Amino acid sequence: MRGKVWICSFGLVLVLAIITIFNPESQNFTGITIEMWGAFIGVFAAVALGEIIKTFEDYRVAQRVRKNLTSELKNILENIKRHTDTTEEYGTVFWDSAIASGELSKLDSILLLYFSTLYNKIVGHNTTARQCENMYNQPNTSPERKQFYLNTAIKSQKKLESRLETLLEKIRLNQIEDIAGFYS
Repeated sequence: MRGKVWICSFGLVLVLAIITIFNPESQNFTGITIEMWGAFIGVFAAVALGEIIKTFEDYRVAQRVRKNLTSELKNILENIKRHTDTTEEYGTVFWDSAIASGELSKLDSILLLYFSTLYNKIVGHNTTARQCENMYNQPNTSPERKQFYLNTAIKSQKKLESRLETLLEKIRLNQIEDIAGFYS
């Protein structure tokens, strides 16, 4: 929305500039000098152009963040499919760096909600896998309890796999709101 407002404003300023330049004796500008109009138009055009450039830059950052997060999720899904029946933990390096840099604020709120929910599930799975592995490796754990811990970790992994597949399919089919920026 922000980009559209500034583009319309910039267009209005350009129309005023053209009227001022090609018709300086017009009745519309009586009492106001051309220099004053020029200064107003110049300052307003500079601010509008700066905002338009910032909007396109935000859009570019949002595209990059979405692409990198999607790529990271695809890698996690591939690792899940490759390492079945294990207590594997999965890294969230790009998610963590996007949080630290503030780039997540460029994403559309609906897409951010989907990503944050899924990454929360990944962190939850990592915690479950770590705890199950710790309990599994205790020296006095019975074979039945070891099997229970292994099954718990595998069940968590299967749920995570299902959620990853669902979200990645929605992203692939563009069923989730696209990234924010100029087009929002």
